Amino acid sequence: MISILYVDDEPDFVDLCRIYLEKQKDFTIDSSNLATDALKKVAGATYDIIISDYQMPGMNGIEFLKNVRNNYGDIPFILFTGRGREDVVIDALNNGADFYLQKGYDTAPLFAELVHMIYQAVDRKQAKNALQTSISQLCHAEEITGLGYWSFDLNTGKVTASEGAKKIYGLGDKEWTIAEVQTIPLPEYRSLLDESMNNLISGERPYHVEFQIKRPSDNKIIDIHSIAEYDQAKNQVFGTIQDITRVKEVERELRKKNEELTALHAKISKSEEELVTHIDMLTRQSAKIRDREEQIRLLSDNLPNGLVYQLLIKPDNTRSFQYISAGVEQIHQVSATSVLEDPNVLYNQIVDDDRLGLIDAENEAFRKRTSFSHEIRIRTPDGQIHWILLRSVPHVLSDESILWDGIEIDITDQKRAEEKLRMIHELFHQFMLHSPIYIFIKEVTQDTSRVLYASENFQDMVGIPGSRMGGHTMDELFPPDFAAKITADDWKVVSDGVVLKLRESLNDKHYITIKFPIIEQNRTLLAGYTIDITELHKTQEALHEANQKVRLLTGLTRHDIFNELSVIMGYHDLIAETEDLAEIREYVSKAKKTCEQIIATTSFTREYEDFGTAESRWQNIRRIIESAQDEVNTDDITIINDIPEDCEIYADPVIRKVFTTLLENAIRHGETITKIHCFCTKDENQLIITCQDDGVGVPDDEKRYIFGLRYGKHTGIGLFLAKEILSITGLSIRECGEPGKGARFEIIVPENEYRFLSESEKK
Repeated sequence: MISILYVDDEPDFVDLCRIYLEKQKDFTIDSSNLATDALKKVAGATYDIIISDYQMPGMNGIEFLKNVRNNYGDIPFILFTGRGREDVVIDALNNGADFYLQKGYDTAPLFAELVHMIYQAVDRKQAKNALQTSISQLCHAEEITGLGYWSFDLNTGKVTASEGAKKIYGLGDKEWTIAEVQTIPLPEYRSLLDESMNNLISGERPYHVEFQIKRPSDNKIIDIHSIAEYDQAKNQVFGTIQDITRVKEVERELRKKNEELTALHAKISKSEEELVTHIDMLTRQSAKIRDREEQIRLLSDNLPNGLVYQLLIKPDNTRSFQYISAGVEQIHQVSATSVLEDPNVLYNQIVDDDRLGLIDAENEAFRKRTSFSHEIRIRTPDGQIHWILLRSVPHVLSDESILWDGIEIDITDQKRAEEKLRMIHELFHQFMLHSPIYIFIKEVTQDTSRVLYASENFQDMVGIPGSRMGGHTMDELFPPDFAAKITADDWKVVSDGVVLKLRESLNDKHYITIKFPIIEQNRTLLAGYTIDITELHKTQEALHEANQKVRLLTGLTRHDIFNELSVIMGYHDLIAETEDLAEIREYVSKAKKTCEQIIATTSFTREYEDFGTAESRWQNIRRIIESAQDEVNTDDITIINDIPEDCEIYADPVIRKVFTTLLENAIRHGETITKIHCFCTKDENQLIITCQDDGVGVPDDEKRYIFGLRYGKHTGIGLFLAKEILSITGLSIRECGEPGKGARFEIIVPENEYRFLSESEKK
């Protein structure tokens, strides 16, 4: 079961969330309406994951997240909130949130996404814990057995060592070169080690050496046994080292005792009593050796996730296990006795596709007289698939039989962790490939800034994928002036140790770039990211222009109403000065008409109160015309809408009023009008949207004035505002009809401001 703590100050939303989440049978949900109360629950109970709102009284979601991270570690945490600000998202992720999800009205997909995030966050935490456990167990095994693993990259000269190897060699946690490691063996062994390494790389002889080192950590002389193999494809050497100091001490002690025994034989004629004494001494030494063997057996039987074996292969290829430790029961779910009686008990568990590969690896190792390391899959009696790592060394016996001394380790958890890491890496790669955020790392000098890493999506910015930018300087990637500025900014970041936030423009696009230094001993590096804000920049400019036009509209309306109120006050004064009822009725009638004009003006401008306040976006023209048609009384006039269903233009949402105005003007002034036809055509790179009627048309001498302010027989600002609305996103309008045959209004849409969805999908 996955235990969930959900924190939200909206009780109704808590209940709704509980209903959706409890549909998952393996979820248990605890809830709290305040973050402060939730912290008490976290202190007194264990939860697999926490889901929290952002805006809450007393303590918001980010403060709650910080408190959880500071006091309760890395419990998976999802910020689930209705606030969609970018700074909240960044703050949440920077403070350790696993995911961020914005609330919405479409609850089914919203909670489906939340469930997916819960599983993903919990799985990732469990995988991390499993990997840490495996690493801890491996370190423990190394410590018990005195073993360590190492690798040497011949390309870089760097040496990598396991914790066990570092402890045996007395190495610290820093990165070591082969030259530094070669100073640790005693001088008399160094030429032997060099020769053995060269023979291994050339393929002349296997690497199987014993030598002594003076351990830097305590200056103690240690006996070492090392086995290695060479990976030609990677140009790397992989090997093991074992602390055999105690074994060597026993050998030296036995050698000494053997010398004493030889001396004893020489003196046997002189003293039978001395002989008995020495025999008794040898007996005690034998007992110690047997005790040591028993200790080794117990160690191999209790090797975590592993076992030790001896496999005998006779010249006729028959196989039998001479020894196998008790770990076989844990890994293979069979008894050691059954395996000793019949080796096929284990061989039959090997997946068919892997069996021949194992035999080939054994034959190759025997042919070269080297150890082998091979991975296979087995299917245990309960049907589960496990990954197994086999490492073994062959010994040829006098009858040409081969005795393999080996170790087997269950690496299933490691394989699963590697697969999850691979999937995460692939997801990150796909995210960066389609993200508007461009990531980079550079090496910088005063005169040069060179790319070390760049995300693949740089293809959109410079026409080159990030994988091909490595090693290139700014001069090779950007125009000279732009490249010089970037190089100067980069040097300022690394030389002054500052973080720079810059606005930049390139190829008619706008970006925000943030750069910060990376501390490294021998190189001056910086990292950073660039965000494409072209659409935001375009929207801000359009919004500024629209606000100017809204202020113009407000000023015009205020001016008209002020003049009309002055007219009403004039009629009021005239009424006060006369007692003639006929004149009073005339003045009242004219004042009423002026009031009606004020009402018409305010009603008209109310339609435009959102002019320029909303963000421009893609608008479906066919649906907009249909909506405008519903607002206009067309009587018996036919509206023909031939705009394609997938035609969209980038415009202010109030563009609907443009088409409403065009339809109203056609109906109001067309006189003989019977139909209005809306269609679109392409003219080179432009799109022409046409609204054409069959009425009386616009006289030639009026065409130049109809888009002017207060021209016409109604409010005089309809077509004026239509022109201003279209200009927000670079659109324009013209009248090119023929007088007597109807009006023809054409809206001109520039390239990149229109699209046809069917064509976009084909691209």
